[in-house]
Amino acid sequence: MPAKQVRIGDLQPTDIIRQGTVSFLETLTPEQILAIKNHPIEVVETPRGLLLTEGNNRAAVLAAKGVATLAVEYKTLRDLGKFFDGFLDEVYRFVDELRARGIYSVSDLWQA
Repeated sequence: MPAKQVRIGDLQPTDIIRQGTVSFLETLTPEQILAIKNHPIEVVETPRGLLLTEGNNRAAVLAAKGVATLAVEYKTLRDLGKFFDGFLDEVYRFVDELRARGIYSVSDLWQA
């Protein structure tokens, strides 16, 4: 799937940040973080917004470093097929838990 430029503030996290990973990422420049290619930052467009399915930690650190947009692997529900459709309810449940804690975007992970 081709990369698409998105605003970090529009991305909804699907996981909490891991302090050990964040501590390491904080030592890198934004360019070094964006150069990590073995696990691309991935988002899925859903009826409830752009869910960040891979890269919560990197996106949170980039937001803290002042990066406003980034290129992500962009997918739609159609791209994911039936496997993800059944899993989507579980993802939505976790997203709702994050929202209940006041986390609405990846930028909010930094303050959580």
